[in-house]
Amino acid sequence: MDPQTGRSAEALDLRALPPPEPMLAIQAALAGMAVGETLEALLARRPVYFLPHLERAGHACTLEQLDPDTWKLTVTKA
Repeated sequence: MDPQTGRSAEALDLRALPPPEPMLAIQAALAGMAVGETLEALLARRPVYFLPHLERAGHACTLEQLDPDTWKLTVTKA
């Protein structure tokens, strides 16, 4: 549960997976979540093509580069 929003949050560390497995894992996780729940995923690469796909689906997304090899993608399911 996210203490700020009161919504459930799920965290995935997908940095060790080769493409396209991180994106498939994110899609699978989102499919099992309720509207308003949040997913945080750590990625080894910037999701250049996947981020627009998520936004077109209506999900709220933020992307933050934590270090040169780590990106944090936060998705709130629409």
